[in-house]
Amino acid sequence: MSSIKAKICSLVIGCTAAASLTVSSISIISANNLINNDSAQIMNDVCHNATADFNAALSRIEQAVNTMAFYIDNNLDDFERFKTSNEYVDEFTDSLQPLLRAAARNTDSIVCAYVRYNPEFTDPESGAFLSRSNLDAPFEELVPTDFSMYDPSDLEHVGWYYIPVNNGQPTWMDPYYNANIDMNLVSYVIPLTKNGESVGIVGMDIDFSLLESLTECENIYNDSTAILVSTDNDTALFGDGIEYGDKLSSLDPDSELCGAIASQESSEDKLYEMELNGNKMQASFRSLRNGMKLLTAASEKEINKSVNNLYMLSAISSGVIIILGAGVAILVASGIVKPLRRLNDKVREIADGNLDVTVDVHTKDEVGTLANSFSITVARLHEYIDYIDEISLILNQIAEGDLDFTLTKSYEGSFEEVKSSLLNISETLNAVMNDINDASKQVALKSSELASGAQSLAQTSTEQNDSVNELSSSIEKLTRDIDENNNSIHAALESVEFAVSGIRESAKDMEEMKDAMDAISAASREISSIVKTVDDIATQTNILAINAAIEAARAGESGKGFSVVSGEIQTLASRTAGATKNISELVQKVMKTVENGSGITDKTNESLNRVSGVSDGIEKALKDIAASSETQAQSVEQINIGIEQIGDAVQNNSATAEQSAAASEEMSSNAQILHERVSVFKLKKQ
Repeated sequence: MSSIKAKICSLVIGCTAAASLTVSSISIISANNLINNDSAQIMNDVCHNATADFNAALSRIEQAVNTMAFYIDNNLDDFERFKTSNEYVDEFTDSLQPLLRAAARNTDSIVCAYVRYNPEFTDPESGAFLSRSNLDAPFEELVPTDFSMYDPSDLEHVGWYYIPVNNGQPTWMDPYYNANIDMNLVSYVIPLTKNGESVGIVGMDIDFSLLESLTECENIYNDSTAILVSTDNDTALFGDGIEYGDKLSSLDPDSELCGAIASQESSEDKLYEMELNGNKMQASFRSLRNGMKLLTAASEKEINKSVNNLYMLSAISSGVIIILGAGVAILVASGIVKPLRRLNDKVREIADGNLDVTVDVHTKDEVGTLANSFSITVARLHEYIDYIDEISLILNQIAEGDLDFTLTKSYEGSFEEVKSSLLNISETLNAVMNDINDASKQVALKSSELASGAQSLAQTSTEQNDSVNELSSSIEKLTRDIDENNNSIHAALESVEFAVSGIRESAKDMEEMKDAMDAISAASREISSIVKTVDDIATQTNILAINAAIEAARAGESGKGFSVVSGEIQTLASRTAGATKNISELVQKVMKTVENGSGITDKTNESLNRVSGVSDGIEKALKDIAASSETQAQSVEQINIGIEQIGDAVQNNSATAEQSAAASEEMSSNAQILHERVSVFKLKKQ
């Protein structure tokens, strides 16, 4: 048989374990989703920042080439003479040489800057060409490539000219090897036209070393890489663990990444799977302004490291909570069982016949109530002993034949019926004894019939006694179940009251969080307005720098110093425009995230309010159940007392019936003897 202490401990530990596991599971699922979303956001932010650096460098080159194209278009006044006079071509080239040198010197990361004319009406080597061997070396003026030596289809030597001219628009060329200067280059070229006729090109070349340095973007993960993908969306150019010309499709096991790169400009907030040197990676990507894609990837194991740590922490926390719950359960159970054991010892003493016991259990719960009931029961038993003594005396008098007796005690409860029965016996016996003589003859005749009826009554009384015993056992079990149910209801009520308090505090915290997010949103809008103003200033500064460069070029040798200053101003304006664009995008993301968070906060607050209302209803229902359970326990206790009384009466009836059956068999033969002996009784005077 399980003890009450074991049951209480099992119940509390089981509930604690279930609650702990439920909370841990919900926390793990929520945190896992949050960590995955954060990981995707982090990777995409890293990719976005690296893309911004790339685009800033590309934008500076585009602006420098655009400035040269703008100058040539506005200063080439006599295009017909330009087509026919080499002297005029040379003069025009000399006039733009300072501007070309200033643009090359003030534009980071380029190795070549050039202006080339249409070889159909100019000298094959006409134009200007500045080049340097590396990014730290000064620019040198070199003899331009001789167009007469190569066919237009020779892309390795003159593709940098004919591809943009054939496109008829500014062109970012795919990476290529330039055999003229023995370098791997990426070129930005603008075709020049006048009156719908090709004048030539102006362009700048980027060395591959710049691209390699920009792909080394800063990541928050140790095992990570950045890969530059060409405009065909499949050819890898640079990256850790990547060889030039590797196909991206060979790194994507499900082809989802390649499909997304080909169809989208960015991965947005999603990560794609890829495999690099046997290591599973999670990747994001962005489109560059020259049509290429920049892909950043980090190890899947490192990204999931936080989730694994969360699983371990949740397991440890659940174990600690279960251990603490077990300790609390043992302490609570001991506090309940200890007074019950003392009470049980006192009950055993009473069962052994010692009625001089003192119940020293004093608690303010049901155990204390039970102890008080036992004290009252002991006092009652003392009164019952006095009743029994007097009843025994009267019965002895009756046994001696003295039917003239008087009861002096004030009988209560079931003993009141005994008193009434004794008085009735006295009256009845006196009357009977007077009539026995007359009835003895009739008794002899009816004794056989009485024996048969008495036997049937004895059998019926035995069956009734068995039924009463079964009913008494059921009532006792029901009483124990109601007590246990009452204890469980009180424990549940305490848990619900604690949960309601926590829900109300959470609702208050959510209101404060909503106010904070509203303040962040307002600040973000103010920052966006300031960034717009800075961007406008940068745009105006860039236009002024271009005009200054043009005026410096017109001034010739005396304007060289001013040309350098205008180039620096243009560079600063370009950097400012790129920075304001990045800040504006980040502010928009922050505002969008705050709006989403505010909506989620409102929904959560509404849910907490609904849960709080439901919890109040549950708390009231539990209190009503607890009150009803206590009333039922009292009613069942009264029923149990009544059943015990019925059982005693049935047992007495059964014994009496059996005795009557036996007596009836002898009644016939003893009728005469009874008549003779009745005369010895002392009867009341009538």
